[in-house]
Amino acid sequence: MTDFELPPEDLVALAAAAPPRNLHAEMSVLGTMLGHKDGADDVAEILAVEDFYEPRNGQIFARVMSLSAAGKPHDAEIVAHALGADLGSVGGVPYLLECLQAPGSMASGVHYAEIVAELSQRRRILEAAAALQAIARRPGPLPEVVESAQQTIHEATTKRRDRTIVTSVGALVDPVIEHMEAIKRGEIEP
Repeated sequence: MTDFELPPEDLVALAAAAPPRNLHAEMSVLGTMLGHKDGADDVAEILAVEDFYEPRNGQIFARVMSLSAAGKPHDAEIVAHALGADLGSVGGVPYLLECLQAPGSMASGVHYAEIVAELSQRRRILEAAAALQAIARRPGPLPEVVESAQQTIHEATTKRRDRTIVTSVGALVDPVIEHMEAIKRGEIEP
């Protein structure tokens, strides 16, 4: 056995283990978003749709985020209507109400979002580990194999938000408006 091999009993335990997830945290995040006007803004800084383990939670998150981005309210009733024909596939109104009942204040919503993001990254690391086995067995020059392995590890261990620059429209427009107002007041030259 090499330094990288696991005993057979550990391999069996790993194969049987469920991926890291916390469905209660996912529901609490959604409850915060559905129950608090600014809940979507705080959570959007931390999570992406892909971070949710439960597909229906990601689907609800995406709908709330699209409503929020359009400047529309995103309470449970509006989200249920916005889901339209997809409402049944996410568990219907009862599931949205169940999310609302999950403990979630503004502060705890951010806390739960951080838990969801961390567990998502752990799942990506597990996926990368499986991909690394395939990469290591791939024929070809070793430098190419090493580069591919390094890229896989980098993608799994870098937070999604660090790989993608996301800027809200408000963050772009507010400084421009302030600058224009300062010109109008004569505080700066055009």
